[in-house]
This record gives sequence, C-alpha cells and structure tokens, in this order.
Amino acid sequence: MQFLERQIADFEVEIGQRMKPTAEETAQAQQMQAAEMPEPLSPREEAIQFWMEIPGVGWTAACNMVAELGTNMDQFPSAAHVASWAALCPGNNESAGKRFSGKTRKGNVWLRRTMCEVAWAASHTKDTYFAAQFRRIASRRGKKRALIALAHSILITAYHMLKYRRHYRELGGDFLDQINRDQVQRRLVQRLAKLGFEVTLKSKVENAGDNGACVKKPVVPHGTSSDALTEIVRG
Repeated sequence: MQFLERQIADFEVEIGQRMKPTAEETAQAQQMQAAEMPEPLSPREEAIQFWMEIPGVGWTAACNMVAELGTNMDQFPSAAHVASWAALCPGNNESAGKRFSGKTRKGNVWLRRTMCEVAWAASHTKDTYFAAQFRRIASRRGKKRALIALAHSILITAYHMLKYRRHYRELGGDFLDQINRDQVQRRLVQRLAKLGFEVTLKSKVENAGDNGACVKKPVVPHGTSSDALTEIVRG
C-alpha cells in the first residue's frame, strides 16, 4: 500500500511539472512581456485554475479534463460537440411518436468517468446550483440519470468558461425555485392542504409596516431557462 501511495505521489508531481509552461511557451511570453513581469501561466495551468472554480472540481479532476479536452475550445464547434465527445448526451430514440430508451453511447470513457466523479462531488456541496439541480432531477428520474445530467451541465459550463475566459458565477441553491416561484408555491400549498391545513399566503412586502422593515423578494428575469448554463459563465 505504501508503495502504491508513493507511486501516486510521484505521478502527481510529474503531472504538475507537465502542466507548467514549456520552453517555447516561456520564450514567447518573455518576448511579449517586460522582464519585471511575473512568469505567466501556461495554457494548461490557466485552464486548471478556471475549472477548479467549479464546485466538485479538484486539481486532479481538472488535470484529467485538460488531458482529455485540451485547452483550445475552438476545436469543438459547439458545446453539443463537447458533450458528444464525452458521450454525455442522451440519445433520441423515437419512432411513430413513441419514445424508447435514450441510453448514452460509448465515447471518451476517461472524460466521462471524470465528469461523473465531479458531478457526484458537486451533488454533495451545500447551497449550490448544481446540488439543487441534482436533487431536482433525482426526485423525478432517479440518481443515475441525475448524475449523468449533472455531469453534462458541468461539462458545458467548463466549455463556456474556457472558451470565453469567464470565471464561474454561483447562482445559489434556490435559483431554480426563484425562476419557478409560482409552481413551487402551488406545489407546497397542495401538500399542506392534503395534510389537512388551510393555507393563507401573505407577502413579506405587504407586511413590512408591522415591524418597520422592508423585506424584498429576489428578482429573477422572467423566462429564464432552468438549465441556466450560459448565465453561469457569461454573466
């Protein structure tokens, strides 16, 4: 066991060395920048720093993503091509108006495995959009389908972050409830009614005069998509 742990540690050190700028990259950067400037990051290190901002993505997972995706997102015409490369896009098996099993096909097994591990870690984070998305899908479709859907969302987010050089922006665990406020309200009222309660709802804004404080509801643009991946990275 100690031998394997030493081997893993040696591999991590070697991976870290290979992520650093090459001699050619360093020479090109020195020509473009002044001598007193700090040593620039390599494209691989920059991608790792971007992707480690995503909940559930650690250093090892980010290195795996760099190894399988590269650092140039222009090689993928769209986000759908990235999902297809990782085989994280469910098939559309439909005939005569009847839908059959839409199993995902075999793709890059290493990238797919990494994204599933990242999705599982993200599903256990607190007060994050990805954790809320996992719980929302798992309640209707099961944990396995929810894991694949979450892995797909994280991969699409990572693609947009690196392509447009945008940092990750957390939407919060209540984002899906805010954009579906009326639906959530009706569902909760119906559940309480089934338990024998008579529910009367009052807005906090209307009762602001009782305690002198004004509590405003969060404002979410009407018609915002529940997926919201583009909003995460484009701001």
